[in-house]
Amino acid sequence: MSDLRSRRKAEMAQVIQQATIDLSRDYGFDAITTEMISQQAGISARTFFNYYANKEAALFGQVPFLTDEICRTLVPGSGFLADDLYQLLRAMMMRAVPRKAELAIIVPALQTQPKVLKVYMAERAAMSERLAQMLEDRLPESTQLFRAVLAEMLMSASWNGIMAWLENRVTSDMALEQGWRAICEIAQLFVGPEAPGPSSP
Repeated sequence: MSDLRSRRKAEMAQVIQQATIDLSRDYGFDAITTEMISQQAGISARTFFNYYANKEAALFGQVPFLTDEICRTLVPGSGFLADDLYQLLRAMMMRAVPRKAELAIIVPALQTQPKVLKVYMAERAAMSERLAQMLEDRLPESTQLFRAVLAEMLMSASWNGIMAWLENRVTSDMALEQGWRAICEIAQLFVGPEAPGPSSP
């Protein structure tokens, strides 16, 4: 697919998502239909389904969470791993900042709509898997389990930090620092001269 075609496809996907968000804000997510979204976006119902399987998927949109720019903060990397992981977490969390108005609509639907939650869980699993793949490129000698656990830690720190920021409990910078501090404190439980080994069964 050419760059121009890819860009136009991404732009139309965003138009459809914005129509979904606008209608959800005005009428509530339960009340809207794919037909309403199509009309709002100025497209046919057939075109809608070329982009999204349902209104739940349209609410999330196709904005990549782990962009190539974010990936470049970790892979390739030659510096101190902790510094690169911090920059990765920062890039993941700061990507949410310009989307606060969208997330203010998406998150409540996620918390109350099982179908929306299902879409989110599928997206989260895909993002976690890609993140683990990035970690494999950076840490080729690590185990699959290690990469999966580290990926989930980063995803959890990012998500919980974003939630605290959306609820206006902290600034975006404070959310980042608290998320990173939590990861470091968890890691500290298992390191150091006094750290115990695993208990025998």
